[in-house]
Amino acid sequence: MRATLLLVFVAGCGGDGLNNKEMPDMTPPPPDMATLDPGVISKSTKSAGEAETHVAVAANGFVAVAYIGIYQGGSNNGYVFSQNEGDTFNAPDALPATSNREASDPVLATDAQSNFYLTWVEFHRDQQGQPYDMHVQAARAMAGTTTFGDVIEVTSNPNGQDAYDKPWITVLNDGAVMVTYARTSTGGIFAARSTDWKTFNTATIVEDGGFRNLVFPCQPSDSMTRAYVTYHAGGGIGLRWSDDGGMTWPDVNKTAAAEMGSRPAFDDPTCAATGQEVWVTYGLSSDPFSTANSAKLDSIKVAHSPDGGKTIDNWYDAQDSAAATYSLHPYLIREPNGALDLVYYAGSSDGDAMGSYRHARSLDGGKTWPASLAIKTPIVFTGSRAGNQWLGDYVGLAWARGNLYTSYTDNSSNIFHVAFYRTAEPTM
Repeated sequence: MRATLLLVFVAGCGGDGLNNKEMPDMTPPPPDMATLDPGVISKSTKSAGEAETHVAVAANGFVAVAYIGIYQGGSNNGYVFSQNEGDTFNAPDALPATSNREASDPVLATDAQSNFYLTWVEFHRDQQGQPYDMHVQAARAMAGTTTFGDVIEVTSNPNGQDAYDKPWITVLNDGAVMVTYARTSTGGIFAARSTDWKTFNTATIVEDGGFRNLVFPCQPSDSMTRAYVTYHAGGGIGLRWSDDGGMTWPDVNKTAAAEMGSRPAFDDPTCAATGQEVWVTYGLSSDPFSTANSAKLDSIKVAHSPDGGKTIDNWYDAQDSAAATYSLHPYLIREPNGALDLVYYAGSSDGDAMGSYRHARSLDGGKTWPASLAIKTPIVFTGSRAGNQWLGDYVGLAWARGNLYTSYTDNSSNIFHVAFYRTAEPTM
């Protein structure tokens, strides 16, 4: 549970954010709608502020955006639907966690039938504010509807002793829904599959006593069986793969994605793949690890594998140094035509009031990255997880029908809210 509310952290390492789950100070009242950027879509009476967002786009033109909704003393999963590609959005809604728990880390996916899926972490707090009784859950919104329900449990935690963090969700090409997550109490990472939306069957990716977290899945668009995950592995970035759609993860199917001797930040890596090519993006930072702040990234790296993950042949620099010195929370996707898209926050220093949220696009497989474009400026560039300008710990990015869709946190008013942006991509 990485973000503002949860700091699921394991001794000496980090979780996505909490084990002293810190809530941001929500003292200032929500701003009047007139002060908000027109892209803001999350403001409602169901939360005082919203951040940590993700987006998914269905074949029927529906768009869903999810986020953490922060309210006095707790958090829930908020979401909002568009039925017309994001031209307009319905009123925001909230999906309460089960058994009166709090919720965090929402992530979305959609399938070929235009059903939407949402996964998250939920938990109780003890009197000291520490999380316990943690579970990873998932919910579904059937095609043509705009409400999440149909909740099933991804993990079981009968004694309440296990700690979980940062699930990601994807729908594989064979139609199976796969949720990846970390069990921070043991350092293991897992992939859970459901083919019937009744139960999840869980496979261990790796659990050997080492620290791993932030496990992100991707699959080549032209494969029914190969699936990849990339993840933070203490001092490095790992890449592993399955050849049976996530049911098994042989230990020999692995490689180190980051360059030897580099300092990968504790920030979600992401990946994209087609054929035998795999791209992994991650950030480097000279900042020390902190549960109170996300590390400022000195650079964004894109690692490329030409042989299905066996080797990395190049590490490309993707951060636009002419736009700003630092970045946060990069997210990479690949378009069907081969272009790579990257979004991230940028700023010249921590607290930079003229920061921005940016989009970069590479047309040569990540080798070169032309000047990035500002999607939103100004944004206060900050890694702080406390206060009213928290940017969350990740953003949302999707591509469909020639358009790029992204959701991000806009903190340019006196509190954070979630914004949405869509743009038509030029043909190559």
